[in-house]
Amino acid sequence: MTSIKEFEFKYGSGEKERSVMLQVPIPLSVGIPELGSRLLSQNKIPFFVKEDLYKNLETFTQQETTKYYDELDSQAIQKLKNAKEEEIDELVQRWTKAFKEEHIKFAKVEDPSENITFPEMYHKLIHSPALETLLNLEHSYALAVGELVQQRDQALQDMQQRQSDEWRRAIPKLGDH
Repeated sequence: MTSIKEFEFKYGSGEKERSVMLQVPIPLSVGIPELGSRLLSQNKIPFFVKEDLYKNLETFTQQETTKYYDELDSQAIQKLKNAKEEEIDELVQRWTKAFKEEHIKFAKVEDPSENITFPEMYHKLIHSPALETLLNLEHSYALAVGELVQQRDQALQDMQQRQSDEWRRAIPKLGDH
């Protein structure tokens, strides 16, 4: 169900300003560029105002589409307010069924099970949008672990040097006690 709205497009300036009334179907079934091109050719609008037409047309269609859907929503709510309890129950059942069918269509619920093998899980991970995030995390963790290993190695080297120095100082004094 669509409605036709009047769209006034003005172009030019001063004495050469022109105004054209255009019929626009709401909601649009085609894109703004296609509709705009049709309106340009059908109404003999100059090509140099194409961008202005597209911009104004997009703003107009967004506003009118919002109004159109608001009216539909208001009508549905009013109809619901005037409905009997049996009709409301039927409506709730229809909405529930429609929601479940729509949800099932687009959202696969797959709980990990014992039957899924490692290669299948790995394949899902590699082809998921989370892969880049996981790789970035792994890289940052690898850098952090590498830094910790360097600090450990430096600490071990310092301890070995200190131990060697102490042994060098202690060996000449070995028979004095």
